[in-house]
Amino acid sequence: MHAAIESWTIYEAIALEVPSELIREHDLACQEAGKIPRRRLISDRNGMNPRYPEYLASDRRVRTSRYAVENHLFTRLKSDLIATGRYGTPIAAPDVLPPTVWAHFWFRDWRKSTAFDRSTKTTIYDIRISKRVAAALDATSAVGMGEKTKRAKAVRKVQAKISEITACERWLVDWMRANRERRISSQRKWFGRAKEKWLTLSLRQFVGAWYNAVKKSRAPAWSAPGSPKQTDIMEVPKWPEALTACRL
Repeated sequence: MHAAIESWTIYEAIALEVPSELIREHDLACQEAGKIPRRRLISDRNGMNPRYPEYLASDRRVRTSRYAVENHLFTRLKSDLIATGRYGTPIAAPDVLPPTVWAHFWFRDWRKSTAFDRSTKTTIYDIRISKRVAAALDATSAVGMGEKTKRAKAVRKVQAKISEITACERWLVDWMRANRERRISSQRKWFGRAKEKWLTLSLRQFVGAWYNAVKKSRAPAWSAPGSPKQTDIMEVPKWPEALTACRL
């Protein structure tokens, strides 16, 4: 199977793409933790739990080693790997997960290949990871012209999707920076306005761009729950006025 079309679960991607020493350290940490009774209490009716410090140390080692493994894969997903997933339900259509999402996602289960979106409290199912098509194309010079053309189209489609999400995020950052003190309208109305310009943008992709924009613009008022306050602006500017961010 050519690298350009081969995809892996999270567990398979870790085995193939993460340095063996990081995987080995995590395996050893889990083995050692398995030898210690899973007693979380510092003490009970019989007095202090003498193995509690040992339990804490082993648990910390497991979490630290797991973070090292996942962080390496996150770094690769921001550069030469790409992921797709089914957002919210196992039967949803698979969608490209842009590199920006890994700032607020974490892997929930390696073997089941699921992740969790902290910003929306949503599970992403059937994560599939593969090498970026452009890099794989360079590595497979022996394929036929028909296959190359098909893969080149896939490259352009993925790049266009990522560019669309990036443009939307940059647009939101500009408006949030210009109006840090108060929010303009609701996230739902901003999504509606964004869809008028970026037609294939999904709600999940917009939500990811929104929370990244809040962080980059340092505008916490835009992440407040509920409807805008009475002192906020109620409506999103229409195009073309919405193209240029200004203080409202």
